[in-house]
Amino acid sequence: MKRSTNPSLLGHPQAFAIAVGNLVRNAFEHTPHDQGPVSVRIDQHEVSVSNHSGLEVDDAEELSKWRSRGSETQGFGLGLGIVERLCEHNGWTFTLDVNRGAIDACLSWEPRHLHVDGSNPDS
Repeated sequence: MKRSTNPSLLGHPQAFAIAVGNLVRNAFEHTPHDQGPVSVRIDQHEVSVSNHSGLEVDDAEELSKWRSRGSETQGFGLGLGIVERLCEHNGWTFTLDVNRGAIDACLSWEPRHLHVDGSNPDS
């Protein structure tokens, strides 16, 4: 895990925890033992989770449509759909890039503007 700063965002904190938790859990559940590590990067306006899944092209296309769980997965296949909905409801952006078996999931948000005294001008 690499963290470059303390992120600050607008939105429901529990929704954020659920979204990030789903991304990390999915990455660990869908990374075969011989395919490499799971990487989590936290920046000021973004959390990204990367892993190598070994997905074939057809599986990757289905994954990008939120419809596939792969043949050896556990659970109900709802994790990415939940992340997408939480992002929509909180004004965050969720992207998923699949390239040659590598999956990069990114949750990003607009900068939170604070006054010098720490108060939020948007509230």
